[in-house]
Amino acid sequence: MRKVTGFIVLIATWVLLFYTLTFLTTLILAPWDTALVRPDLGTWQRSANDFFESAPGQYVVALGLIVLSVRLGWAGLRCDHDLRWRFAVINGLCFCAMLVVFMAAALLNNAVFPYPPVSYDPTYEGYHRAVIPGLALLAVCAVWLMSQRRIVNHWLGRQGFQTGYTVRISRS
Repeated sequence: MRKVTGFIVLIATWVLLFYTLTFLTTLILAPWDTALVRPDLGTWQRSANDFFESAPGQYVVALGLIVLSVRLGWAGLRCDHDLRWRFAVINGLCFCAMLVVFMAAALLNNAVFPYPPVSYDPTYEGYHRAVIPGLALLAVCAVWLMSQRRIVNHWLGRQGFQTGYTVRISRS
């Protein structure tokens, strides 16, 4: 029963991270999704906004990161089912870190790019406001994936498995 519970918790954390990354991708990479005035059709800003505003664009980042996480975990989970709890904890910590870092980056972003003192400014929205939160979340995701890789490499090395490929060239 403990094995099944561990896998359910692990899958639940991957699903939670998928939807969180999807939501944050839409917030960061589709800045004009609720704006009254959008960029002109044919500009790169409008094309990127329209791509990340709805499927499949809003799922690309989240799906790529979750697939990498599952791929990293699969190597260790095939051999040791106790890694599922470590991966679930790391996923949970990543979720918390994403929320905290995104809020801090948004506050810093609002300090760097304050809203002008008018009732509505159509030039306020844009990708210039996505740089700080985007880079902050990219750093969190990089640390998340590196920590998963480190756990798998440490466990496989401890068990005597090789973590890389060795190429031997025989001269005949």
